[in-house]
Formats: sequence, structure tokens, C-alpha cells
Amino acid sequence: MDQSDLDFLPLRAINVGANGKRSFDKGDKRRLVEACLQPGVSVAGMAIKAGVNANQLRRWIEQHKAEQRR
Repeated sequence: MDQSDLDFLPLRAINVGANGKRSFDKGDKRRLVEACLQPGVSVAGMAIKAGVNANQLRRWIEQHKAEQRR
């Protein structure tokens, strides 16, 4: 994985609610999760690059895996 694969980082919020909750582009989230599933990639490091909380990113990864099992 090189820098050109990560050109969508940091994730850009497409909407910010009145309570501060951010919404992200689904395609960019999918690309981030798939990048995290590559061997040797640090989820915490990718979360920092993406500008999201590492726990949130782990939750997205688990949701992605659950969707793939369906």
C-alpha cells in the first residue's frame, strides 16, 4: 500500500449534525476499512491518518466483516 492508495485521507465529513456528529462518505469509509484489513496495517495508525477515533474505526471494521459474512 502506497500513498496514492490513501489519497482519500483524512476522511471528509459530508454532514455535521447539530450535536456535532459527523457523517462520512460510504465509499471512503469502505476504502479505509479495506485498507485496515491489509496485513501489517495498524488500525490505530490509520485512524490517526483518517482523523477518526480508533474505536470507531474498529466498529466500522467489525460491521464490514459482518456484512461480508451475509
